[in-house]
Amino acid sequence: MILIVRKFKVLSVVMVIITIFAAVFVFQNRAFSAETTTKIMPLGDSITACGNWRQLLLSNLTSSGYNVEFVGSQNYLTPHEGHSGIGPIGLATTGDLKNWLSTTNPQIVIMHLGTNNSWGNNQAPEIISSFTTLVSQMRANNPNMKIMVAKIIPMHPTASGESCNNNVIDLNSRIDDWAKGLSTTQSPIIVVDQYTGFDTTTDTYDGVHPNDSGCIKMADKWFAALKDVLNPFASATPSASATPTPTSTSLIGDVDGNENVNSIDFGYMRKYLLGLITEFPNREAGIKAADIDGNGTFNSIDFGHMRNFLIGKGTIPPASAS
Repeated sequence: MILIVRKFKVLSVVMVIITIFAAVFVFQNRAFSAETTTKIMPLGDSITACGNWRQLLLSNLTSSGYNVEFVGSQNYLTPHEGHSGIGPIGLATTGDLKNWLSTTNPQIVIMHLGTNNSWGNNQAPEIISSFTTLVSQMRANNPNMKIMVAKIIPMHPTASGESCNNNVIDLNSRIDDWAKGLSTTQSPIIVVDQYTGFDTTTDTYDGVHPNDSGCIKMADKWFAALKDVLNPFASATPSASATPTPTSTSLIGDVDGNENVNSIDFGYMRKYLLGLITEFPNREAGIKAADIDGNGTFNSIDFGHMRNFLIGKGTIPPASAS
């Protein structure tokens, strides 16, 4: 009888410990529940401020069922903290980031910074040091902050030769080790490689800033990384596999067949028109879905309708075809 009582007491203690740990786990992750809107701050320079990659990214997230919003003091297409001309070295010495964080209190920061400090002299060591200061400021605002840091896109500004991009390469080569040394379970640092696969000839309009093609690539890279950070807490309806089973029905614009219309579909449409692919992931249904104006063919006009829809300037199907 005494043995049974002792076992019961031990079991009770174990259950209490499990309950405490479960409560702590839920507390630390409650911001990522499906019922609570997760705040994401896009932080950077003019590359963050310009183009429509933030809008494409937000569209991808919300259409995939994630309860998120972008926050920031700037508001071109979406709220953000993209400030033309700033660099991490200067930002680390001001109180600007502290003020931005205290105003909006994000749970996630996605940071693409370092281009301006890499333009000219190689300041990679100083940039990395400033990243550490910025991370400290983020964690002072929220000890559970999820911090996503980009290996920045390449740049070839006019008349710079390879010097600027060599500085970018040097900076990016240091980011992985830096992140590993500073990342914690409570406040992880996730590195997102925006450099690989980005071509300044085809993906920028001036050798530095992303054009439509570049914005799609940036949005897709952030989207893939954010899904890993948000899952399983913030998605009420997780998006389907990247290689869905082809179906006989289709949603207009949904060329990959995952029941969402976003910049990933836009990317497939672009590749198809350029001849880089010969069929959509959803095959025959994908062709039908790409025919946005419903005239029986898929062409650049449909591509234009899709772009207008993604940046909030049109509908699917277009008003003229409905």
